[in-house]
Amino acid sequence: MESKYSENQPEYYYGIGSEIVPGGIFERFPELIPAVGCNYWREDGVHKKMLMVGESNYFPDYSEEVSVFKDAGKWYYANTDKLIPQEMKSAVKNWKDYVTFNKVYKIMGEVLRERQIPYQEGLNEAAFYNYFLRPALNGKDKGFKPQSIDKMVSGIALTEIIERLTPDIVIFLSKKAFIEYEYYRTHYLSDSYSTQFYYVVHPASAWWYAYNGSLGQKKFKDMLCRHWLRENLSVTSDLNNNNIMENSKFDLFVEKRTEIEQALDGIRQLKREMIALRNEQISCLASIMKECTDDASWWIYQYADLGITFNEHGHQIGIESWFVEDKDNPCARYYICITTWKTADYSPYKEAVLSRFADYLPREEYRGKRVYLHLIDTIPGNDLDLIVEKLTDVYNHMKAITTEIK
Repeated sequence: MESKYSENQPEYYYGIGSEIVPGGIFERFPELIPAVGCNYWREDGVHKKMLMVGESNYFPDYSEEVSVFKDAGKWYYANTDKLIPQEMKSAVKNWKDYVTFNKVYKIMGEVLRERQIPYQEGLNEAAFYNYFLRPALNGKDKGFKPQSIDKMVSGIALTEIIERLTPDIVIFLSKKAFIEYEYYRTHYLSDSYSTQFYYVVHPASAWWYAYNGSLGQKKFKDMLCRHWLRENLSVTSDLNNNNIMENSKFDLFVEKRTEIEQALDGIRQLKREMIALRNEQISCLASIMKECTDDASWWIYQYADLGITFNEHGHQIGIESWFVEDKDNPCARYYICITTWKTADYSPYKEAVLSRFADYLPREEYRGKRVYLHLIDTIPGNDLDLIVEKLTDVYNHMKAITTEIK
């Protein structure tokens, strides 16, 4: 059913994340909804719909009597009104208008002005949203260190926002936020997005102007020219022609909008149910693995990754595993790999691991500082006995190796 609320009203986002935050994310934090400019969607079609995503808000060092923001559990779950203090309610709204983000709006204006395209100042030609919903502590070290619950809530919230605002492109104004959402997309979502995702460094970062702006200022402008503006746009003729969107596809959308909205609501509900089913399966598997491995310290990361770490105080190495989605089945296959979080930690184990797991036909991958040894990605997701058997086998091999090599 079509919403009777606009994109700048909290009610438009009600229901998002209700499976993880009691009552719903934006019922709890109505001030943190996206800011959607009046020209986010333009009838003349001169640019696409763009959502810009920042990193987080910053709070002073409040005591819990004022705000519980330093405690992730209380921030999302506690029955309290000590969330966003009254004096911060305006500051946290995503209608950003200060030096940091004015840099971004200025570049947007330049791109449109150079092509003689009339535009509204500031954020009005796009939408803006901060990725992490829990504020960072303002101080000398502003680096936000999200906990598992922060990552899960943020991923769910942005995914649902994208489904409701349907941006053509999303540009992250924070590498940290981009990396976190890429992880969430890779592990929890299918690759069915038509939206394009990009990032630049944070506009407040020293890197914004470094290397001739290749990581920030210049990169952002290039993205706007290449991906935000409509391709092969003849500005003069298009601005004088009100028929750009008057085509059969648009007419069909208007005619069938109610049915489309109902279908999208059904898809969103199905995804929530799929995620809940997969998370339940992982939790069950974790309990079984603890019993099969003498109560070893298996952990669950972001409700979906089951793993265990060896030699935490030496050359740290571990096992990671998760369900892989296929079409409408969230647990179609099960994937197992060995990993180190630092490249240097892999070297002492490399020969022994490759030898011990030769029958698994291991495949090495070096990604940033991490090393992945891919072992199994073809276990049927409904064959719990086989999953337990293979995980136990991998665990026993790794326990033997890490007992000999520290």
